[in-house]
Amino acid sequence: MELKGKKLAILGVGNKLKGDDGIGSAIAEEVASGENKLVIDCEEAPEAYTKRVVEFKPEAVVIVDAIDFKATPGDYFLARVDENLQQYTPLSTHKIPLKVLAGIFEEAGAEVYLLGVQPKNVSFGEEMSEELVKAKDSLVQLISSL
Repeated sequence: MELKGKKLAILGVGNKLKGDDGIGSAIAEEVASGENKLVIDCEEAPEAYTKRVVEFKPEAVVIVDAIDFKATPGDYFLARVDENLQQYTPLSTHKIPLKVLAGIFEEAGAEVYLLGVQPKNVSFGEEMSEELVKAKDSLVQLISSL
């Protein structure tokens, strides 16, 4: 799955008031948009940005979110959004299921990926854990290089 050189939309998802759940938003805040890269901090409402993303006409959409996949906090994976998505436990507070959101972008011709990050603490009012701060810094560099 090669994303380098493709026209990308990066959607950061999460609630920054719930510790590690805000990882997607935190990453989106630090990655710059460019000619071939649209970066949006969707917070808890990625569905509110579907029109903007579709109008951008990306070749690929990457949704960045906290996902419980029973790994070490800060571990992450990048995978196509497909029927295997059920093996992961989404922690997000967004209202539309990820599969439905992905379907909208796929119908518009984009490949859809999930960059899932294993959280440590998603309690309300907590700061982001040290493990996720480190992961965020690495992921910002990775995404910025695409």
